[in-house]
Amino acid sequence: MALQDILEKAPILLSSIMKLDEVFGLNRYKGKHVPSKANRNARKHEAKAAKRGIPSEYIANCTGIQRNRRAVAETANRAKPSGREPCKIFNTHIFEDTLVLKDGLRSYNNLKAATGCTVVDVNHEESKKLFNLNMVNSLHSYIKKTYNQYRGGATKYIYL
Repeated sequence: MALQDILEKAPILLSSIMKLDEVFGLNRYKGKHVPSKANRNARKHEAKAAKRGIPSEYIANCTGIQRNRRAVAETANRAKPSGREPCKIFNTHIFEDTLVLKDGLRSYNNLKAATGCTVVDVNHEESKKLFNLNMVNSLHSYIKKTYNQYRGGATKYIYL
């Protein structure tokens, strides 16, 4: 909650080239019973989700990072983020003339109309040689590695 207060008082503004990606983590209830609205049984240690793909058991964490290592990360929702959620998360953090690099998720395309930035998909052939998402993927790897030592902490502590 303290980190969220810092972001509200002094928001991080990302400009020039910004990279966006999302990471998914299982929704975990550590130290308390699984509520009945979860519609699932309790998982044993390191168990996987019940369904393939990205079901509603996963929490999406959208991350935007600039080349000078300034980053914004926030939890969007369960499963893949819709078109409104990236706008809600990044709308106040992006300057107008920013180049936004994204993967194939179409939800980030709405940022172009909301913020006036340029959105480029790095998965297209002409963009693959020029751009990559290594920095944001490295941040996701660091987050996962850091919380791995807790052997799967509760979702309320891991995601913002």
